Amino acid sequence: MGLVIRRLKGWLKAVLPSGVKERIKRKLRSQRLREIRDQQVPITLAEFEQALRKLGVASGQVLFVHSGADWLRSVEGGPIKVLELLRRMLGNEGTLALPSFPFDGLAAEYVSTGSFDVRRSPSKMGLLTELFRRLPGVRRSLHPTHPVCAAGWLADYLTDSHHLDPCPFGPLSPFGRLEEQQGKILMLGVNSDFLTHVHVVEDCMGESFPVRVYLPELVAVSVVNQDGNAEVLKTLVHNPAMSRLKSISRHEGEWHKAGALRRARIGHIELRLLDARGLSEHLQSRARQGKTIYE
Repeated sequence: MGLVIRRLKGWLKAVLPSGVKERIKRKLRSQRLREIRDQQVPITLAEFEQALRKLGVASGQVLFVHSGADWLRSVEGGPIKVLELLRRMLGNEGTLALPSFPFDGLAAEYVSTGSFDVRRSPSKMGLLTELFRRLPGVRRSLHPTHPVCAAGWLADYLTDSHHLDPCPFGPLSPFGRLEEQQGKILMLGVNSDFLTHVHVVEDCMGESFPVRVYLPELVAVSVVNQDGNAEVLKTLVHNPAMSRLKSISRHEGEWHKAGALRRARIGHIELRLLDARGLSEHLQSRARQGKTIYE
């Protein structure tokens, strides 16, 4: 999609009333569900596991998962069995993490309307993420806009310092620590337009990143922590005007050539596995040339 078209779409999203945007979302979701039903075929858990292992999911990994649960309904046992399978595949020394952001639009709109309760605010990142958030033993990072849930060997390490980082994707965040631990990113039924790890390079490079992606000032947000106590956290928030210009999935070919992305398919479900560090190294190299997902 060209930059001019993305700017036009961004302008439309900014001026359309919220009710109109919700009706458009519902219509698009209904259309997507019809398309999925037309394509879907039954997939056993054993077949799904074999496809994931062939792609590169392995025991002991730190694995961050983005998912489209609508695509997983035809897998034997549905989304909850997919979660169980992933945890079993990673084993006792592995760690599973999923996003649990409490908004599904723009962070700037979310922080202006309410507070975040780490114990109760539901994840708006899809059914799989909310199912995972509610499982016993799952840890959730305390961050007002981009909290992450994790379970397993390094769950505490991934989540315990997120609120101390003024950048949502900085070195103390689960995203920064995923990269530090040479983690992988698995996309189940969704393309790279849903990939949040592309923002790590922005926080890593700071002022040297060629695009100013954040609003100029830290934003104070009321949160409720695990103890039930209210506190105020400050975070950088992405500028909506820049967020609307993002175009991520068109860069997948570059990532594949750079060795940071592997793709596969089982039945109707698209699978992608990315190397977190390899992706960031590639994005940094491109950013130093003035090339970003916002161009």
